[in-house]
Amino acid sequence: MKKNLFNNKLLEESSGDKPKYHSSLSDKWLWLIAGLLCIIFVIIVFCLIMTWNQKPPSAIGSRGTEPESKQPEEIALPVVTESLTNNIAREGSNFQADQLIFSQLYQQPTTSWPVEILANKAQSITLPINVKKDVANYYEIKRYYNLEPIISQLNKEGSVLVDNPFGDEKQDFFDFYHSATENHWPLLLTSDVIFYYYQNNIKEVYKAVEAGFYDDLWQISNGLFKIANQRYQAAISQSLKGNDPLIEAYRLNAQYWAVALKLLAPKDNQISNDGITSNSMIFRTGDDQIYKLPVIDEDLRREVDQEVSLIQAASGVKISPLFGYEMDYGLFKPDENYQDGGRLANFLLVSKWLNYSWPLYYREAGCTKCPLDIDDWRVNFLAANVLARDLNSDQEFKNYWAKIYKIISYFSGLRDDLTYVHYIAAQKEILGDQSLEAVARLDEASRNQVLDRLRVAILGNKFLPTNGGWDRQQPDNWPKIGLRVLQDRYWPGQFIDWQTVGPKLDVFVSQQTTTDWQVNQFWSSMEMIKEWLPKILSANSEWVRPAWWKAQHLSLAKFYLLNWQLPADQRRILLPSANSLFQNDGVTENIVSIDTASLPAIDRQIATAKMLQLALVKLQASNLSADQKLMDTINTLEMIRDLAVKQAKGEEWTKEESTAINNFFQSAIVRSGSKQLDPSQKDSPYLQKIKARIDIKMINGQLYILIGPIIMP
Repeated sequence: MKKNLFNNKLLEESSGDKPKYHSSLSDKWLWLIAGLLCIIFVIIVFCLIMTWNQKPPSAIGSRGTEPESKQPEEIALPVVTESLTNNIAREGSNFQADQLIFSQLYQQPTTSWPVEILANKAQSITLPINVKKDVANYYEIKRYYNLEPIISQLNKEGSVLVDNPFGDEKQDFFDFYHSATENHWPLLLTSDVIFYYYQNNIKEVYKAVEAGFYDDLWQISNGLFKIANQRYQAAISQSLKGNDPLIEAYRLNAQYWAVALKLLAPKDNQISNDGITSNSMIFRTGDDQIYKLPVIDEDLRREVDQEVSLIQAASGVKISPLFGYEMDYGLFKPDENYQDGGRLANFLLVSKWLNYSWPLYYREAGCTKCPLDIDDWRVNFLAANVLARDLNSDQEFKNYWAKIYKIISYFSGLRDDLTYVHYIAAQKEILGDQSLEAVARLDEASRNQVLDRLRVAILGNKFLPTNGGWDRQQPDNWPKIGLRVLQDRYWPGQFIDWQTVGPKLDVFVSQQTTTDWQVNQFWSSMEMIKEWLPKILSANSEWVRPAWWKAQHLSLAKFYLLNWQLPADQRRILLPSANSLFQNDGVTENIVSIDTASLPAIDRQIATAKMLQLALVKLQASNLSADQKLMDTINTLEMIRDLAVKQAKGEEWTKEESTAINNFFQSAIVRSGSKQLDPSQKDSPYLQKIKARIDIKMINGQLYILIGPIIMP
């Protein structure tokens, strides 16, 4: 007898005259209905799973079981709402990266900031006051900090600068805020912190982008080595015995790129066996096959190996096996800021090799310090011109080169001087349709005459000293002048005496001019400061500022210009402690006031971040990490700007807005970069020295004492 597995009827009563249940017909219908219900159930479950998976990562598991570990967890703040990388079409195959100019992508802000906003009128107070009677949180703060020495100044000016009350060891901004929160201080989000936040994020963007340079440089070096090597091998197979300047130039080119490849190739101790790592800076298993050295002929290998050994030893001045004169190999010492991943470490080493100058001057031309006599120079000069021609011969090579060159130049600075572009222009001017090979085959007198004319044409290029151009009038600079595949590092302003300029920085900034304000971060920052300082320093009877105001903001502007030369701090966004995890949605909310004086500068920071976002996409240099960091930066600065405006107008923040600005402070520095320009020099100033700014603000109809960190004047 079959069981009615899906029958939901009650059992029939067994009284005699009632009709019996006909199982055969009912079973068929029940099986059919049950099948349909199963299909519907499966569809519903599938839809639920798809909906669940489409939730943002922050939503999934937010109410799950609390993990055993009590360590702080990372959170994403603010949420990235849009990825520019996904919304800009890639350029076509005819894209010329070497023609891209950052300033053409820059959209200058047009906002006009009235004094009422810059002065934060809604939170301004009428002076003098009696702090002890008028301020709502006076006694609460007094329990943690002795206010008595500053009461008089607070009563008269409503604001004062003091030494860091949380100890000298609290020399980073987020440590300062954590200590202030523990001592029940309301928080002042100072311009200093906003500027620092922007700069540190941009530095992290650059670090993320730098990791991708390795592949581009490998493509350039590998491609140009193959061209140079094939040309050299073909030439020696057809040449007669004896000196041949052209063949020696071919040989030097092949060896130059072979050295670059050997330095780039992954070393055994650089390869990670962690197959699941997402760190783009390290080598993974199998990369030694992807980035595999091509065969280097025995005829070339000996000098190449010797050169690589000297570079890796970085032991001072030695005779270069390739170039035959003294080089300072101490310049190749590893940089500790680039040792986190093998890709970055190898890229930095090769970039220093590519800083090598193919000299334009020789000893007989009056350059007593020049390393080459005229005969060796002519081989070297011919090799430099062949190298420039090779690099210019393929748009893909130029795109790879431009990506590296333009990004490094913008973020960390490169000297503005001779590149392959200037050599190619001179070749077109002097040689016309004649090839370098044809010139090399001329009789010696004719060949030398053409090479000298080519040299004069190249030397005719002029470069601004403010952008690092070598002064041609100084013979001591002559050995440094010549073709470089990658210019050496140069930061505008690195030779300025900031101790002298600092107190009059507003005057100094007003005098600065340049042909392109977006050529690098220094000039971009200079333009920002040039726009910002006059707005906050100009006298105005409607905006009376305390005595310390000018000196402190000039100090901040000076730090902003110098800070680009310092390595980034590694910052992590953290959840609060477990005890506060279930209060106020996991965020302990403080009273917060934003320094509105920075609004004109924030506008330009946002504009610059958007320019960089677009430039990186166009150069095909962006990646998920860089794009995420730029979006975070833009979103956060826009949030700060908009909340500052509402605050200055007397409009209350919503609960969500208050939570968002409080989230800004939930960060910790897990690795602090050096705050000295040159860590090797004991007398190099420690640039990030923190003091505290204490303000009285009118918030929600009551007076409060607030505190925030500033850069020491």
